[in-house]
Amino acid sequence: MTQDQEIDGKLKVELIYHDLKSPLAVIEAGVMSLLNRQGDYGLLTDHQFKILRRIHRNIGTLKNLINDTLELGRAEAGFIRTGRVRVSVLVLDVLTEVFYLNNIAATDDLESLEDLAQTVSVLAASGFDLQVDENLWKRDIEIDADKLRQILRNLLSNAFKYKKNRLTVRIESTGSEITFIVADDGKGIAPEDHQKVFYLYTSLDDVPPSGARGHGIGLPGAYMLARIMGGSLSLESKPGRGSRFIARLPVAQA
Repeated sequence: MTQDQEIDGKLKVELIYHDLKSPLAVIEAGVMSLLNRQGDYGLLTDHQFKILRRIHRNIGTLKNLINDTLELGRAEAGFIRTGRVRVSVLVLDVLTEVFYLNNIAATDDLESLEDLAQTVSVLAASGFDLQVDENLWKRDIEIDADKLRQILRNLLSNAFKYKKNRLTVRIESTGSEITFIVADDGKGIAPEDHQKVFYLYTSLDDVPPSGARGHGIGLPGAYMLARIMGGSLSLESKPGRGSRFIARLPVAQA
């Protein structure tokens, strides 16, 4: 394949994803009209309102998947777009989305939270251990938030897939670097397979407790994004001891 053919192929794929945004926006506008303009379109029952809210959340998930795909393309081209974001806001955004796909019962509670103690309590009831200093939780950092969200979504989705009972997220900072450690209590990964999980389209033969095997895209994508951001993504795991993914990313305090 020539370089022109490769570029042409990538452009076609990205155009498809880009063009998906328009019909999705129309669907989202329709759902929001039904939710927010009941005086014009008729009152909703509680059940109808919950269903439409669920549809709207899934539209958001699909938009994020499209944006994640386009973000990978921008990342490959070396584009970094930093901006100010609060750690609590970014983490709660990702947690709400991931919980909606894996533990919908906790989603409504998460959407209304900001206080760290309440957040830790709600998550603990769902087998999720959040460990972070309150000062860091409230801190504004300068980072490429879109890429960081994608990294966290992939790591958390993977942890949910392989956990038996609990998963843990620990957030640390040294001032010039922020570290996210995502750990599960699953069956673990043999040392000879540690690098394989970061290879595109490579999926280990084991079937996770959730029954949902991956496509070998999420972790390689997160690995690439971390590297492009000037950071790293590594794995610590032993058979029978669960897995810990460690993302270290450079930041500037906003």
